[in-house]
Amino acid sequence: MEVAEFLKTIGEYKERQLFFLYGTEDYLRETALERLMEQFPYANREMNVDSREGKATAAEIRAVCEQLPCFAECRVVLLHNLELFEKGEAKPLTEYLGQAPATTKIVFLLDHMPDARRALYKYLEKNAVCVQAKPLKEGELVRWVVTSARRRKLKLSREDAGFLVERSGTDMRTLLHELDKFAALGRTEVSREDIE
Repeated sequence: MEVAEFLKTIGEYKERQLFFLYGTEDYLRETALERLMEQFPYANREMNVDSREGKATAAEIRAVCEQLPCFAECRVVLLHNLELFEKGEAKPLTEYLGQAPATTKIVFLLDHMPDARRALYKYLEKNAVCVQAKPLKEGELVRWVVTSARRRKLKLSREDAGFLVERSGTDMRTLLHELDKFAALGRTEVSREDIE
């Protein structure tokens, strides 16, 4: 599913244990992760959130997943851009994932599109809540810019929002920074001339 659908239905997934957030739009992927983390009763982040990335082995991942939560209902393990999505034997990890303690929430994060032929992807596709963060289409992006401007109490027409996208690019975080600049200047209305 895409991020927008996930965010609308996020409460339905708080009892699930395995999550996979992937795609090239960083802002959407990070927003989905933030909202997901809000659903987990992990209490103290320093004691109950662990993170591994890149070359983490199945044994290392298993070791952090087996730890019990400290003064909380669950523990969260974040697995960033594992090499197992591109190379290596994923079987030891996929065999373990079905046996992980119920008190551990496991979130796989990948900042690009996965290779659908790889074993780890195939396992997650069947067993995890999968959320794809792909760039918005032009019309969706323009609507999002207008809505984001409104949240900052800025008036921005669709045409000028399209011009902002044309000038600044399609990266959502960059577009938010541009809107924040106008808000910091005390603007209430943003014109094409302001954007130029």
